[in-house]
Amino acid sequence: MGTNKWLEGDTYPLPYTQMQKWHLGSGGKANTSKGDGTLSPELPPAASAADTYVYDPGDPTPNPDFYEESEENEKRVRPVEEKRQEAEAYHEKVTSSRSDILVYQTKTLEKSLTFAGPVSAVIYASSSAKDTDWFMRLVWIKKDGKVFPLGEGKIRARFRKSMKNPEPLKPGEVYEYALDLWQTGITIPAGDAVRVEVASASFPLFSRNLNTGGHNEKETRFVKAEQAVFHSQKYPSHLLLPVIPEDRLK
Repeated sequence: MGTNKWLEGDTYPLPYTQMQKWHLGSGGKANTSKGDGTLSPELPPAASAADTYVYDPGDPTPNPDFYEESEENEKRVRPVEEKRQEAEAYHEKVTSSRSDILVYQTKTLEKSLTFAGPVSAVIYASSSAKDTDWFMRLVWIKKDGKVFPLGEGKIRARFRKSMKNPEPLKPGEVYEYALDLWQTGITIPAGDAVRVEVASASFPLFSRNLNTGGHNEKETRFVKAEQAVFHSQKYPSHLLLPVIPEDRLK
């Protein structure tokens, strides 16, 4: 996407792919799109404050791309373009107002950035709960502020090592989580930006984790979880992008 060019190779990922780590960083206030979260190829400082938030299953973090029209608007005949603009604006409305979403964004790109292939991430995080969820969303931020979702990864903490043998968390302990953000292929033009958003729910597209360590579909009790995402040289949380060299697009 973007440059509308084909890339070819005998292996996948493509043999000339450069797997680049883009590190999460902040001054400890990456909450909402108005926060100070950064995304950069450079390593964060040795001592870097973690970002924290409270995940409340009673008020689960909404998926910012799940836009539903109000009943009043559904009854009105409106142009398709007007509906599309409302849906696009909803993403920013959610991410700018929910403190339980951490936002890490690059500076405005000075030159275009192309990546094609498997996208993944590693985050280092702790929770006060026995079990919780972690979501990461990859988005393209256009210069006019519009948001174009590219992929999402998620993991249930108890299954961080194995789907067969779940392990509860020790509250407050830092664990490493590997997230698969699936595949994409796009050129982000100069002047735009890349963003990742981290949360503990993506409601209602995915069921809530009640944070108890019990059966999320049968239990009715839930607890709030105090979450922390770390990004330092000891805990280098990062996005892994399959970057394609510029000369391969000619």
